[in-house]
Amino acid sequence: MENHRRIIELANIACEQGLQVVVSAIAPKEAIRAKVNELAKCSVNWIYVDSDENTCRQRDTKGLYSTPQNNSVSQFFGPSSAERILLHLRTSSEEIEMSKKRVFSELLIGDEQRVG
Repeated sequence: MENHRRIIELANIACEQGLQVVVSAIAPKEAIRAKVNELAKCSVNWIYVDSDENTCRQRDTKGLYSTPQNNSVSQFFGPSSAERILLHLRTSSEEIEMSKKRVFSELLIGDEQRVG
């Protein structure tokens, strides 16, 4: 939770300056997401990135999937039915570039403002 608290503190500072903030972080538990929503000074829109374990392993650049317990990554959970998800990306069946376009389009970020 401490990493999420630090992220939201920086996002709050940027938001107070009138910037639109996009954060990429793993928040597998509803309690973590609820706390982020509570601490946020600006509105939070959650984007659920849905991918199967094999796709995650193929794209893994940080070793998150290299030594899972019992050969399965069970600690990652999806959103609850009560949570409002702005966008649901199914990255196992959708090209990464298309997912990026959908995110930027949903957040109304123009080409001149895109980074990466």
